[in-house]
Amino acid sequence: MTIKLKRRDFVQVAIVLIYVVIWIQIYNSINEISTTSLRTASFVPPLQKFPWLFQPWTGVIYFFGVFLSLILPLFWNWSRRSFTLVMGANAISSGIAFITYLLWPVRMIRPDFQGPGPGLVLMRLCAAWDGPSNCFPSFHAILAVLCALLITQHNIPKLLKAFCWTLAIAICGSTITVGQHYFMDVPAGILTAIFGFYAARWLLSRTPGKFEHL
Repeated sequence: MTIKLKRRDFVQVAIVLIYVVIWIQIYNSINEISTTSLRTASFVPPLQKFPWLFQPWTGVIYFFGVFLSLILPLFWNWSRRSFTLVMGANAISSGIAFITYLLWPVRMIRPDFQGPGPGLVLMRLCAAWDGPSNCFPSFHAILAVLCALLITQHNIPKLLKAFCWTLAIAICGSTITVGQHYFMDVPAGILTAIFGFYAARWLLSRTPGKFEHL
């Protein structure tokens, strides 16, 4: 069996790559600003009140879950219109998050990730790249819920739908159990994702036929 790639496939891959590069630059810039800003707020970490919440093994879910959340929606949404929905929903949600980070910067007091085990190793990698700010809303929660919404909008088996939402719940929960976020960051991320998804879908409905599958 041969896979025939169209010019549109290469264009969409290029769009994704450019978007990711720009996204990382904006995210890192805001994180750096917020980390040193006197306006940045800090709260009592959930793990300080509830030490039993710290489950280092969930670092595996936290680390790999976000990559699945980025990749999986594209497999089910590669047609032109669906691809536009994926990019639009991500762009709107990211825009809301970035503006919120600038208006109300929040810094997370992280736990010590020293020790053996795959979860702690992965969290040390995360902490080495990701600054302690950009907390509210949680981008892990945004991407996880967007992933579930973008996949389950299609007519797919119930088992697959259950997997998508279970993955989303697990990723959202892992943001707390690895000590990366406060409780309030998760519902804020969920609401941001829902708004971004339906806002993008509404905008696409205003241009019927323009982005139909070729």
